[in-house]
Order: sequence, then structure tokens, then C-alpha cells
Amino acid sequence: MTEVTDPVLIPCAEEGLPEPCEIRRAVSKLLDAADVRKPPVPLHRVAALQGIRRIVVADLGTVDGWLVEERGVLVAKLNRAAPPYRRRYSLAHEIAHTMLGDTPASRWNAEHPRRPGAHRTARERACDAIAAELLLPYHLFQPRCRELGASLAIVKRLADDFDASLSATAIRMAELTSDPIIIARWAPVGPPQHLTLEWSTRSRTARGCYIPRGSSPPPGSTPLRAIRQGGRVTGADNVTPGRRETHYTESEAFGTKTTGFVLSMIHLGPRSKQALSRATTTQGDAP
Repeated sequence: MTEVTDPVLIPCAEEGLPEPCEIRRAVSKLLDAADVRKPPVPLHRVAALQGIRRIVVADLGTVDGWLVEERGVLVAKLNRAAPPYRRRYSLAHEIAHTMLGDTPASRWNAEHPRRPGAHRTARERACDAIAAELLLPYHLFQPRCRELGASLAIVKRLADDFDASLSATAIRMAELTSDPIIIARWAPVGPPQHLTLEWSTRSRTARGCYIPRGSSPPPGSTPLRAIRQGGRVTGADNVTPGRRETHYTESEAFGTKTTGFVLSMIHLGPRSKQALSRATTTQGDAP
């Protein structure tokens, strides 16, 4: 374990935002100092290295978390009402602020509270990127993606291994996998069992199949079948409005009526059939 006496800071460009390579380098240094060799990352240990002496779960209303200084001690406060994986992400986000030198942070965070749906500044988005690197570090996550391939079953397995949310894990998989895939998250809205696209992201090798935000999946598609039947379904979907192209897709419904959503993984390219076959075979091995 590397001996570190001062918090790890990420060098920032003139506009005050870090480059992705600097984020990865700084997080790797910090995790090495914390002697992190396997997931999940012990965020309490990492926080201590960054000078956060106390972590408190409290009633914060609509705010996910913030840093405060109490009697000269840096304290991370996390929202009691949030699910455990969300509190874990919030702690990673607060650690990210210390890596950008935003401490003492009581004044800064009071001016920029993180509320659901609030406009996020460029610096907040930078903290999101650092938090993703802390929760799902490249040197631990990318080899697993390369070894296991891309499928919803593998997303679920890695989310459990890294103690992260399904959505964050799926986004990270799309970022790091070499497989041509699109991840789409659909939310129930309007009539019963009706879905609309919340967001989508794609791997660097994915081409085509553009789905406008707010669009709905066509009748008989795997997202609609997943929310109506429950569980995971696969099939050849046409999810691009106005086009007839189909792609092998897996979709699975998660959560309850109030917090439910559907994740879809759309496999692109000439090897999409093999990708779906691999995903189906792997599903039985997933926890």
C-alpha cells in the first residue's frame, strides 16, 4: 500500500475541469493508497484518505448528500431516505469534491445542492465522472467486461460485485466494452404499462439505431413485453422510429410500480446474434 499523507488532487485544465485521463490516474493512485485489489471499493477507507473523518446518514430532504465542516472536522452527510446504492454513489460524489479541491465544502455545497432533476453544473458532472471511476474503477471493471462480454445478465452480476446501481453499471459497461451495444432505460408513464425513453448511451463501436429521448417502444417489442410479463425477454426489435431495421435486444423490468424501469441492451453489428446467444447462455450463471 502506497503511503499518502495528503489528499489526492486531480489537476484541472484552465476551465477548472479535469481531463478523463487525469481522473483515471488520480483515482488509481487513491485506490492504490487504500490497497483496493478487488470490488467493491471500500469507500469509507477512501474517504478517510481524503480527509473525510465522519460519515453520517441523516434526514436531508431532497438533497442526496453534501460535505460540511463541523468543529474543524470534514463530515459527509448522506440522505437516509435514499437506497443504499444511492448513498454509496453520493459518498463517492462527495469524495470527488475533495479530489477537485472543493474543501472546506460547506459553503460550496450549500450554494450547489444536489436535488433530483436540478440543473447540474459542469463541475457537478465532473464529480459524477469521478464518482463512476471510484465505484467502477477501470482497472477492475474493464477486464471483467472483456472476459464476460456484454449482456444484461453480466450487468446484474457486476452491479452486485461492485455494489453499484444497475443503471450506473450498464452505463459503465457501454463506456468500456468493445461490443457494439446501446443501453436504453425506459420509464413507465401515462397509461398502464406504457413506456418512454429516459436516456440511452452507446459503446464507442456502436453505429446506427438512434432512439430519440421521450420516444416509446413499438407494440410487441422487448421493453413492453418485459414490463408486462416481468423478468427478462429477448427478441429482434425495431426501436428506431420511422425505420424498419431490427436488432437483437434484451430487456428486463426492475423495481416496483413507483420506482420501476426497464433496461434494454441492443446488440448491433453482424455479430449481434452471437452476442445475444452468449447473453442467453450466461444468464443461467448470473446471481
